[in-house]
Parts: sequence; C-alpha cells; structure tokens
Amino acid sequence: MNVSPKNILLIDGNKKERLPIAMMLNRFGHQVRMTTHGEEAKKCIQREDFDLVIVNDELADMTGLHFIGQNKRDCNAKVLYLSAKGSVEEFVQVVNLGAFEYVRKPISPVQFAVIVCDFFIENLKGYQLETKACG
Repeated sequence: MNVSPKNILLIDGNKKERLPIAMMLNRFGHQVRMTTHGEEAKKCIQREDFDLVIVNDELADMTGLHFIGQNKRDCNAKVLYLSAKGSVEEFVQVVNLGAFEYVRKPISPVQFAVIVCDFFIENLKGYQLETKACG
C-alpha cells in the first residue's frame, strides 16, 4: 500500500533528534519542514497547510504544551506530541489540548516513521484493501 506524500511540520529544539526524524520521514516521501521555535512554526502554519504537525515537549522559545495551547484554533492539522517526560499529567494535558498522539522518547527514527505512516493509513478515507485468493 502506498500513502501519498504528506506535508509535515516538525517543531523540535533538539537538532540531534530533529534531523534523523526528518530524514526518515523524507525517505518515506513526505515533505518535511523544520523549525526549532514555536513563533516561527506559528508563521508556517499561517502560510501553509500541513497534514501533520509534530511538536516536541521542549522548543527553543517555549514548551510544546504552550505551543499547542496557543495555536490549536489556527492549526487544522493533526498534532503528534513528543515527550521525554512521559508523565500521566502531561499526557492528560496533551490529550485535552487535542493532540491525536502522544509519543514518549527516546524512540528510533524508524519506529517513529512507522507511527506516522500508520496514522496516515488509518486516516485514509474510503480505502479498500485489495485481496486475492491463493492458488
């Protein structure tokens, strides 16, 4: 099955984490825009439509929670939240802010790419699985 290329915004203040994830998503054919700052990401969202916004818990200028809370009305894309904390309280906050997925770090770029691709597959409208009988 092929998932058509998607437009993804990756907001992460950590270069060591951001680049491998972006490279892996790009290998799957997705167009990935990157930024380290929430304010810059807000401008990107205002200029361009994204299918998915990936937000890390720590950005260069604010927390990921602050970014989601500030921009949830302006962002039509689904939000995937990355966190090193993994606390129940943070999970509840993220869900209450409308994020569709909460991913605890560390996670390998390949595992992360699978989560993203699974999301796009699950959200295909009218997808029909083609099957053929053996023999």
